[in-house]
Amino acid sequence: MELNKQYLKNEAGISLVEILVAFVVVSLIGLSLTHSLISSLKTHKNSQVHNAATTLALNKIEIYSAINPQEMNSSSHDDSETNLTTTSLPNVKFSRVTDVTENPDKSRTVDVTVTCSTSGCNKTVNYTSTFTRW
Repeated sequence: MELNKQYLKNEAGISLVEILVAFVVVSLIGLSLTHSLISSLKTHKNSQVHNAATTLALNKIEIYSAINPQEMNSSSHDDSETNLTTTSLPNVKFSRVTDVTENPDKSRTVDVTVTCSTSGCNKTVNYTSTFTRW
């Protein structure tokens, strides 16, 4: 028991250098976790924008799939829309351009391009589908 008391009397506690080293280590770990979190949030936002643009493009192609291809032509079915939004991203604006091409075999090719028009967003998706006679 006397040995433990003598050991405790000689123990000076934690030095300032040890505290500083521990602080630097904890700070570096915190910075790396923060960087990972920020990267993850950016990736998630880009994924949401890509998903919304894809949904807008595929919705338009689905609408055109219900039309008889022989009734489609570039003068009546080409379309350009602006300020489109989705329920998942109400603050992000998109523009959608639809182009119908009449092919030599009487089929129709529909190109839909959706672009994010909100500042700081540079996502564009393009989908093409060809429709033939029924």
